Amino acid sequence: MTFKPFVLISMMLIALPATNTLAEQVYKWRDENGKLHFSTVPPKEVSGEAKAVDLPKQHHGIDSDRVNRKLKHELNRTERLKERQQRSSHYRTRQHDTYDENACRAAREQYRNARANGVKAYQASTGKIIRVDGPEAQPALERMQQRIDLYCQ
Repeated sequence: MTFKPFVLISMMLIALPATNTLAEQVYKWRDENGKLHFSTVPPKEVSGEAKAVDLPKQHHGIDSDRVNRKLKHELNRTERLKERQQRSSHYRTRQHDTYDENACRAAREQYRNARANGVKAYQASTGKIIRVDGPEAQPALERMQQRIDLYCQ
């Protein structure tokens, strides 16, 4: 499963407020030797008094405007990519349609010429191209008709 970058960034932004609350309060106390200690968990048994010290809100350096611009840029990029793919698809379809039109025109012209002038055939014994009419030309004319049916729908 692959994640898109903007989905991953969105998930991180949603999880960010939860990380702020983890270390907002620190406990400060002195042990019996007079040593000063700091901790995010309250001390268990201390001879002196433990004070809760509130820390200022931490700024994690995330610029929400920058993140929003990044997300918008990513969305615009994917939309542009989709549009480009659609244009490319339409272009290929037009090319294919043009090819079919040209192939249809050529197949019809070849069929008309064969009906009017006879079918050209290669004679293997002499190595020459000859014109064939009548029943000998029928299989070639049928193949030409099949090409017309294929390209001229």
